[in-house]
Amino acid sequence: MAQTSTTSNKFIYSTEERNGMEMDHTEARLNTHEAICKERYESICARLTRLERIMIGMTGGILFILIHIALKMS
Repeated sequence: MAQTSTTSNKFIYSTEERNGMEMDHTEARLNTHEAICKERYESICARLTRLERIMIGMTGGILFILIHIALKMS
């Protein structure tokens, strides 16, 4: 069974078709990568915002305690 080079054979593609398919595959992979990175970025930003709030609260608490101790000593 010899393969013919007719366009009806679905396994034989022209150079333009092959390049188009590679571009579609590459574009799909890039879009998937961008979506995953976007989710990760949003997750990281949310975690950093939470950490900033915790640190600001801790700083306020420490300052309050230090001022309280300083006022008791004087």
